[in-house]
Amino acid sequence: MRRSRFQLPLWWLLTLVVVAALDCAVLRFPLSGRRLTLIMIFLGILPMANLLFLGLLVSLRREGRRVPFWVGFELAGLLVLLIYGASTIHHAQDLREVVAGALRLVGPPGGLTFPAAAAVLLLPEVLLAFLGGCLGEHVVSTVGQFIKGFETPGRTEE
Repeated sequence: MRRSRFQLPLWWLLTLVVVAALDCAVLRFPLSGRRLTLIMIFLGILPMANLLFLGLLVSLRREGRRVPFWVGFELAGLLVLLIYGASTIHHAQDLREVVAGALRLVGPPGGLTFPAAAAVLLLPEVLLAFLGGCLGEHVVSTVGQFIKGFETPGRTEE
């Protein structure tokens, strides 16, 4: 029987359900009354961590195609999360003012403030991770061309 191109393995679907359940458990607790640092870390890290996890699943599903991109994406994304977490610990109030200013410019409806704030924080994180993926592909192709330059023509290995 021929499998559909969009058919996912059962372990993939179960993993997605577990991630969604963990996100729902985190979102269940109200953020009001929490420290600003914790709120800003939550807003910036949870969506990006989900994307990195999905990227890891996609890279495992690819079976060799575009692996350098996904390795670069994952490494750059993890680095961005570490930098974001460290800067939020020290500058949570400044980050809150930047997000509030961006939300004033965009002007989301009152009920969508939380997702809009998460999107404002997620956009630069995803862009930097994407640049890391492109850099990963570039490095692998450059190293491959460099190595091919050292191969001697006509020589075969026995």
